[in-house]
Amino acid sequence: MKKKLPFKAKAPVLKATIRELIDSRSALQNLITQPLPATTAFNLARLIQQLNPELQAYESTRLKLCEQYGELDKSRNEYQFKKDAQAAFDREIGDLLVTNTEIAGEKIPLANLSLAKLSAVDALNLQWLIAE
Repeated sequence: MKKKLPFKAKAPVLKATIRELIDSRSALQNLITQPLPATTAFNLARLIQQLNPELQAYESTRLKLCEQYGELDKSRNEYQFKKDAQAAFDREIGDLLVTNTEIAGEKIPLANLSLAKLSAVDALNLQWLIAE
């Protein structure tokens, strides 16, 4: 007779858009320097390690779109877009920014952030990560 395997719960998953990840970069950099309970600090560090490849993939894709639709102005080190190319770039980058992504991890309970000093902007940008 076969033995039944115990139910294995799925690991918790955080969901966010690419825009939310980008907007939260500065807030996460601030939060990681704040006093936090050890488990919260550890989980936050692991989360940031998972976010880095997502953000690098976004940046790589954004750069490819710049190269596709724009022309590099070497004197200013920035891409210039013609009107029709700008509209196409904006459309594609807009679609990219609303793309959903999933990251293994749990929301941080607000109580665990009681010692951290966060600005209102940081708190707003971290809404996807904080559980009340």
